[in-house]
Amino acid sequence: MGEVDACAADLVVEIGAGTGALTAGLSAAAAEVLAVEVDGDLVPALEETVKACPNVTVLCEDILSLDLRRVAAEHKRDRLVVVGNLPYHMTTQVILYLVEHGDVISLAIVMVQKEYADRLLAAPGGRDYGAITLRTAYGARATRVIDVPSSAFYPRPKVDSTVLRLRFREEPAVRVADEGFLFRTIRETFNHRRKMLVNSLSRLSGSAKSDVKKICLSVGIDPDRRPETLSLEEFARLADAFYSLRRQT
Repeated sequence: MGEVDACAADLVVEIGAGTGALTAGLSAAAAEVLAVEVDGDLVPALEETVKACPNVTVLCEDILSLDLRRVAAEHKRDRLVVVGNLPYHMTTQVILYLVEHGDVISLAIVMVQKEYADRLLAAPGGRDYGAITLRTAYGARATRVIDVPSSAFYPRPKVDSTVLRLRFREEPAVRVADEGFLFRTIRETFNHRRKMLVNSLSRLSGSAKSDVKKICLSVGIDPDRRPETLSLEEFARLADAFYSLRRQT
C-alpha cells in the first residue's frame, strides 16, 4: 500500500475491485474509495467485504463507461488516484481511457502484463517501442514499480506482470498545432513501422516523395529513418510541418 499511502486525502478509483481483496486496504489508506466492478455476480461479495468501510462506495459499472470528470466534480476533487489490476484483453483501452482523462487524474498505480509494460516504457529504436508508448508519454510519465512473477498468483497465469506508476502531466509532454493530427501521424507511420518515413508520410499527406523529403529535412529529420527511431519531440515537429502543409492546400 506504500504507493497509495501518500494519497490519504484523495479519492481513489479502483478498477476491477472483484471481491474486495485490495479494497479494504485502499479504504485504510485513502479518504474515499470508489470500487468499480463490472461483474454483477461479484458485487455482493465485494459489498460484504467492505461493509465495515464507510468511505467505500461500490459501483457496478464498466470503467470505460464511467465519466471520471463527473466523478471528480461530484466528489469535489480536482484530481483522482486510480488503482487497478488491468484485464490483459483490454489493457490498451483502459490505458488510453486514463490518458484521455489525465486532466482529472494525478496518479495511477496499475498492474499489467510485463510484456505490455515493456512497450509503455520502451525507448526509441527498440522492438517494443510503438504508438502506445508515444500516446502514453504524451500525457503521463510511466515508471516501473515492480515486476511480479506468475508464481505469485493462484491459479498461476501464463504470463508475468508488472506494477506501473503513471503520473499524469498537467501539460502535454510536447506542444503541437493539432493534437489529433499528431496521433494520426504516429498511428499511420507505425502501421508501416519497418518502412522509411518518406513512404508512410507520402501516403499520409498525399504529397510527392520529393516534397516529403524536403519537409522532413526542414525540421531536421532524415526522411529515410523508420518511425520506430523517432522520439515524441521529433514526431511533434513532423506533425506540425505536415499539418501546416495541409492547411495551405
